[in-house]
Parts: sequence; structure tokens; C-alpha cells
Amino acid sequence: WNVMPTEIDYARLAAYIDGEGSIGLYQHKHSKYSKQIEVKLQITNTDVRLVEWVKSTFGVGTVHISRHGEGNRKTAFRWQCPSKQAIALIESAYPFFVIKRDRADVVLAFRNLQKRSGAEVVKTGGKLINPENYAQRLHLIDDIKRLNKRGA
Repeated sequence: WNVMPTEIDYARLAAYIDGEGSIGLYQHKHSKYSKQIEVKLQITNTDVRLVEWVKSTFGVGTVHISRHGEGNRKTAFRWQCPSKQAIALIESAYPFFVIKRDRADVVLAFRNLQKRSGAEVVKTGGKLINPENYAQRLHLIDDIKRLNKRGA
């Protein structure tokens, strides 16, 4: 990244994620023979200036229309960030989370599992990893789904 966010920028990011964003872990098929688990970090708002600020301040992610306005609903804009950069942003904003700290904890636990893949047996996203490590990753996906469940 060619930008230098300040501590205040990370505090703002945490507040925006707490109020307007989501932190998730998702598994999808990478190919016929492998699956990939990715971190998803996003912020959605009806004022494009917020998501454009996030993109320009941190130098990562994409902004697109999440929902076109219809009737009395405004158009919503979404910023989302690729997995590796999402982990770095979550780590830097971590001290400032109020509401989504538990989800950040799950993502950082996932990052720690990525660092120690272990013996090669299960193929995921082009890498072979230890089956126990993979099972722990799947458990973290369940944890974050539970935390993100509406009404929970």
C-alpha cells in the first residue's frame, strides 16, 4: 500500500465496521479438487463518500453498488477488501473494535492457523494442510456464522 493511515484512521475504520460493516469467513470451491477459505471484510452505506474514504485512506478494496434504490430505498454502496489485506486491516483496527471484536478474534485465530498449516494432507486453495488444522478452520467458520446470525 502506498498510503499511510493514522491511528485515528484505524479507529474510524473500526467504528465504521462496527456500525456499517461485517467481518466473515467463507469457504468456496477453488477448483474441482480444492476449497478455499477467505476472510471477507465489507462496509455498506447509502453515502458513497464513506466507502470511497475507506478505499482511498487504506488503498485497498473495491467499491460497487450493493443495492439499487427502488421506491423509498436509497442506493447502497459497498466497499470490500481481499482476504490478506482484510486480515491486516482487522489486525491494525483491532484495539478500536467495540461491537465486532469477537469476530475480529475469530479472523485472527484463522490467521494464526494459516501461519502453521502443518503436515500436508488436505488440499485447500492450492496448498496442502494438516486435516486437524483444516477442521479447526471449519470450526472458525461456524463460530463466525453464529456470531453474524441475525438476532444473535
